[in-house]
Amino acid sequence: MLLYDPPAGMNPRRVRIFLAEKGVTVPMRTVDAAADVNRKSPFLALNPLGELPVLELDQIAQPIGDAFLHCGEFYSTRLNQLPAFGEFCRQRAAEAFAWLNGELAGREFIATDGYSMTDIVAQCAFVLGKAVGLRIPPELTGLTRWFAAVSTRPTARA
Repeated sequence: MLLYDPPAGMNPRRVRIFLAEKGVTVPMRTVDAAADVNRKSPFLALNPLGELPVLELDQIAQPIGDAFLHCGEFYSTRLNQLPAFGEFCRQRAAEAFAWLNGELAGREFIATDGYSMTDIVAQCAFVLGKAVGLRIPPELTGLTRWFAAVSTRPTARA
């Protein structure tokens, strides 16, 4: 996970305050918005709108989202899908499932001692994954336990 963050600005400050309140440390890369670095390549590959901040995830959400875009029925008429890329993303997601299962051994939540944004992002990604057949294998007991627990939270259907 990497936060692309300019030193000034209302939205980036909100993200930094949120992270500080939660006691979460995220690697950050400073982006010089005054020099329009966020409006040029290669930054536009991260966010085509050129807006800041940007949180780059190396967890489960990205490959699940890409598999949904390139293999899902929803985008079949809306996007020039690349099924081979979608299948590659499915494989990456499956590998990430196994990794996260190991990370959840002996702890209740993904990143902190409490339910955090990391859990929310992953929880929503797993729900999206169901649409393209990316379900948590039952042998991944830590991940299965975690998903069952976060799915029963009162806010899970918000």
